[in-house]
Amino acid sequence: MAKKPTYEELEKEAQDLRSREKRLKIKDDAVALSISAAGITDLKGRLIYVNNSCLKMWGYDNKNEMLGRPLQEFWEGDEIFNNIKELQEKGNASGEDIGKRKDGSLFTVQFSANIFKDESGNPAYMFGSFYDITERKRAEKTLRVSAQEWNGTFDAISDAVSTISPDGTIQKCNKAMINLVGKKFSEVIGRKCWELVHGTSEPIEGCPYQFMKVTLRRENNEFLISDRWFNVTVDPIFDVERNITSAVHILSDITERKRAEEERDKLEFQLRQTQKMEAIATLAGGIAHEFNNALTSIVGNIQLLEMDFADNKAVKKYTEAMMPSSHRMANLTSQLLAYARGGRYQDKTISLSIFVEDTLSIVKPSIGPSIHVDTDLPRDTFKVNVDSVQMQMVLSAVVRNSIEALEGDGRIRIITSSEEIDAEFAKSQPELTPGRYACLTVEDFGEGMDEATLNKIFDPFFTTKFMGRGLGMSAVYGIVKNHDGCISVNSELGKGTVVRIYLPAIEIEVKKKLAEPPPVEMPSGEGTILVIEDEEAVRNVIRDILDKLGYHMLEAKTGKEAIEIAKSFDGDIDLALLDIKLPDIRGDKVYPQIMEARPDLKVIVCSGFSIEAAQEILDDGAQGFIQKPFNVKGLSRILRETLEEE
Repeated sequence: MAKKPTYEELEKEAQDLRSREKRLKIKDDAVALSISAAGITDLKGRLIYVNNSCLKMWGYDNKNEMLGRPLQEFWEGDEIFNNIKELQEKGNASGEDIGKRKDGSLFTVQFSANIFKDESGNPAYMFGSFYDITERKRAEKTLRVSAQEWNGTFDAISDAVSTISPDGTIQKCNKAMINLVGKKFSEVIGRKCWELVHGTSEPIEGCPYQFMKVTLRRENNEFLISDRWFNVTVDPIFDVERNITSAVHILSDITERKRAEEERDKLEFQLRQTQKMEAIATLAGGIAHEFNNALTSIVGNIQLLEMDFADNKAVKKYTEAMMPSSHRMANLTSQLLAYARGGRYQDKTISLSIFVEDTLSIVKPSIGPSIHVDTDLPRDTFKVNVDSVQMQMVLSAVVRNSIEALEGDGRIRIITSSEEIDAEFAKSQPELTPGRYACLTVEDFGEGMDEATLNKIFDPFFTTKFMGRGLGMSAVYGIVKNHDGCISVNSELGKGTVVRIYLPAIEIEVKKKLAEPPPVEMPSGEGTILVIEDEEAVRNVIRDILDKLGYHMLEAKTGKEAIEIAKSFDGDIDLALLDIKLPDIRGDKVYPQIMEARPDLKVIVCSGFSIEAAQEILDDGAQGFIQKPFNVKGLSRILRETLEEE
């Protein structure tokens, strides 16, 4: 029995063979060593060289597992050996056979082999290249089924299927394809696929068939054909030389899937927008609360200066200069609170049309003479329950944006109308519920906005003009949301913008008494006031105000302190001024505990947030609400009125 050569001997022999290949100027077949599975045997059929692709195809981990073994061990069929005689006679041979992998699995192989000779012209070794054609053979087997069975299956497929030639000509198609293009069978066969499907004389951009001819693999793309979406898939069919002979062309109707995806994307976008708005609203509310606390101290101390130095002209000069700035800051915080969905301070029932007329009389002086405002304000529109001051802010902000879009010249149209919103329309506006609404429409014919700008229009401080003017539309969003309404903006570059605001038709509610504008005279009083406030600057200014008004003040920096004072103070407490945001216990949790200790206690809720934040305490029995920043006269008046109530 011949001794099996060692790996070192085989490797040396392989090196000698490669040296010979170089000298013999091996032809194109040898190039396959680097791009396909390839192997070399000696004249006895023992493997002396395999490349990495060959190892992978037969499932081996390293060359030593294959080298030195007879060729027969790697084949299940006999075709390759039947061709050895032809190989030896002609110098080359080709065919197909069944290969056997290391794990015993079988696969179909297309092979080609050549005899290479040494310098003397004698056969030296055999070289073979191999292709795994298992999948192709399976496809060919499928195509060999009986014509009747194949045609039946073909026509039963709901997708439009056809086979096309290498130049794009339709060779065969099923009934679904006939129905799709709306032509007779004889009018389809022999025509180009792009001509029938897309109505073009050349392949369209993104044609998967054109890509498939380059990549030699399945390609697909999505197209809108007429009014429906289709996924077009093209699979190549090869001959034994791996040339494309035809392709399977499939059109699958994906319209419903695309619509579902669009609806999903729309809902996801709306969810992201809502989450973003809620996050920014929370931030805006917190900022407004801090501003209002600071402004309470500023405004209160300015007014105390005016009271203490009423005859000092220098003091009066400076305090009068400071107050307008304080009012501007207070207005800014009211806008922040509006964005944070707070602040319907003084709701009342109004006619939207009359409201627009009244507001325009205020706004028109700021509108240039070259801008014309058209109105359509019917008197019979549904009435709404709103805060007029905040709604004036809404209309002013929207009109101001329209003026800027017109760039000094053009036309704005303002319309009010009554709308019955049904369930179908509400689907297009998720923030609306079916019902009766009054609609305010502001339309301009200015420069319009692109989609990116439109998506940011309600972000605080976002502006396309200059810094500092962007708060308006974010406040608009918050105010409209706080009134249970909805705002939509439609715009297109070069065609203008349409803003629609929907407000629910009147639903009258009884509101708690709010702090009203200060009277001319500042009423004083007497009694003990418990001030529950964590901000030291605010407590200090309230203490000075109460002292001037004649009240005795008890102070609590936390909810726990307030509850303890209510329980333990040896004397009467006539009224509590209760802040909502405390460092340890929220005001709505403090209220029932101080009332349990002193059932006759009167309570005014005082907060830098809006009345909505205090509404639960008011509903539970608190007598009033005062918004920070308040002035001396306003605080004096609500204290006197509340204490005098029976």
